[in-house]
Parts: sequence; structure tokens; C-alpha cells
Amino acid sequence: MQQIMLEACPKKYTYDQDKAELPEKTLENVLGILKDRHIEVEFREVQSLLGIPFYKLMSTDPERNYSSYLFSGSSSGKGSTRFQSKCSALMEWVERVNAGQIPTRLLNSEEMVHCSYNELCTNSRIAPKEMLSYSFHPSFKSNASEEILRHKKMHYLKFQCLSGQEGAYLPIFWHLYFNCSNGLAAGNTYEEAILQALCEVVERNNVIETRLRNLKYRREIVLDTDYKPLRDMSEVLHKQGITPIIEDWSCPIPIPTMHCRFGPRAGYGTSTSPIKSAIRAITEMVQDYAINEKHCLPPQENIIYPPADKKIELSKIKSLERQDILSEIKEIVSTLNSMGYQTYVRDISLQIPVPTVLVVVPGLKCYDFRNQERHLLDFKSNLVQYYNDYLIYLR
Repeated sequence: MQQIMLEACPKKYTYDQDKAELPEKTLENVLGILKDRHIEVEFREVQSLLGIPFYKLMSTDPERNYSSYLFSGSSSGKGSTRFQSKCSALMEWVERVNAGQIPTRLLNSEEMVHCSYNELCTNSRIAPKEMLSYSFHPSFKSNASEEILRHKKMHYLKFQCLSGQEGAYLPIFWHLYFNCSNGLAAGNTYEEAILQALCEVVERNNVIETRLRNLKYRREIVLDTDYKPLRDMSEVLHKQGITPIIEDWSCPIPIPTMHCRFGPRAGYGTSTSPIKSAIRAITEMVQDYAINEKHCLPPQENIIYPPADKKIELSKIKSLERQDILSEIKEIVSTLNSMGYQTYVRDISLQIPVPTVLVVVPGLKCYDFRNQERHLLDFKSNLVQYYNDYLIYLR
């Protein structure tokens, strides 16, 4: 495994999100890389009644749509500007294409270890209970489930630890089966990609924890800031007669996480900056409104929440924002480490040479089985289905 060497990474773009390069330059660089490899893509603007830019991106080659077990072949992007929305769609497309190469490029490599947990001859491995941490459902907590994973052959791949500890072997396909795109990110630099992936992993955990256990800790946000991109988006929505509810869902991990909803449509956002978390939540709500499907959580019926008991000004939420992206990575990793979590990363820039990573934090939640009655037999069936799906795909 080649180590990712992280370096200081000053921000060059901070308008609505934090990036290591300007959106215009990002588009020029990444589209140039695709063109050099004879990969042609096109952007399609999705017309939204809400008036905030939203794009989809797909291959223009009818014989190469780049779909895979993990990827439908198209991606979507959102942002407060057209350039940033296009960058979002482009980077999502790159990350999914690269992730789709994991089975074909790494399956038979010397790095992939195919054995049971008990046969894995190393102490550098995550415990079965951490493999079962994705859900609160009882079937993921039983000793019988742990025994299944101890004896079932799985594909293990070594990941780099971001907190300075020794790397660890993780069951890569098991992780992808439950997490899908959660923790995947591409960026102008590895630092940018890792920060994006970290925020997604924290967001998913905080959203699930809040929905299932911590609704009482929600706080309605009072927008007391005049930050231009946030103000402009709010004005656009108000002209459409829309006043979204924004809430602080930064629990249990104290990284700014926002929930934005209007009627049955919702969006979520996590960033080191409370303001940019709110911006991301608003743009994701707009995306959900435009295409009517969930991106943060598995599909389920829309839920209307009661009003939060408390309110807080956005300016009073603690910010972890720094001028350097690497400093923010260290801040998040340190926060997770203080809560007993280790953070792992793997370089998956397998087909398109744009920094792409998969970040895994064993122990965090990623799946909501609240509305599905699952028990141990279902769990066993799920495990069998997981292998059947991959065996069919890999043939």
C-alpha cells in the first residue's frame, strides 16, 4: 500500500465551500485530464423552480457509460454558483468511476487478502463488532452475527491510519456494500479529498444518531449572519415563497452539521464552518427538491419533524475553520480520536489520475434500518446476498 503523504494545503477558494483550487481552474484541469484519456462527458443543467444551480454529468460515449456495481454512470452536483455546481458534479463522477474500479483492479492484486477474520494473521484488523456498527438494529449487535463474520471469508485490504497509528485491514466489499458512496471523495489535492470524505462520514453518523436517538438535542438555527452566499440563497428561496427550517444536528460528533428542510424535502451538510454547513444543507435540499430522491440516507418515507425545543444563532456555533485544509483534517481526526474512533484512508485513484480516496471510521453509523424489520435470519440472508452480488458482478 502506497502511503498518502499529506502536506500543508492552503485554501484558494472559500466562497461557499473550501477548496484547494478555484472552480474554474478545477474544471479546466480535470476536464483536461479526461480529454487526454479520450473520456468525453457532458453537463446537463437541471431546471429547478428554486432557482439555485444544479447539474448532472454523464459520459457522451454510448458504449462507455462507466456504470458499475457502485455507480449508475451519472453524477449530480450542487453549489451556490454554476461553476461550483459543475465542479461538484465532475468530482462526484470522478470519485464514482474510480471507486467502481476497486473490484476489477484490486480483487486479484497481492494487496487483497481473501480469508476469514480468524485466519487473518495480523493484529492490525478491525474487530467484527466494528464491522457491525453500521446500524442500531439488534441483528447487528448479536454475538451470532459476530460469529458469522469471524468465520466467513471476506476480502481484506489495508488502509492507512490518519491518527498516526499502524494501518489496519478492513473488509473492503463488506464496507462498500453498506456504505456505498459514503466516505468517497475526489479533490484537487489529497487533502481536499480527505476533508470532503471525512465530513460526509461525520454527516451520515450525526444524521442517523439524531434521527434515531437525539431529536431532543436539535436546535433551530437563527440566521444572524450577512455572509453573502448564504444571504443570496436565502433571498432566492424567499422570492419563491420558501422559508426553509435549518437546524443544528451536530451531535454526538461536535463537527458543524446542519439539517435543512422545506415540507417533505430535506438536505444535510457538514463542514468545519457552521455557515458552510448551512450552505451545503440548503443546496442539498434544493437537489432533493429537483430530483426527488435522497442522497444522504437510504430511501424511506418522508418524515415531518416537530419543531425543535431550542434556538441558537448560527454565529454562536463553534467553528473549526482554519486557513489550511490539512489543519482542518487534523482537527476532525483529533475530535474523532478523542471519542475513541480511528480514521482510515485508502487511495483509490485507480482509473482517472485525480486524487480520490475512501475514508472509513469504524464504529460510526451509516445505515438506518428503523423502518425495516430485520432479524438474524435476514442478516444471514443479507450476508449471502452481499457475496452473491459481488460474485455475479466480478465474473
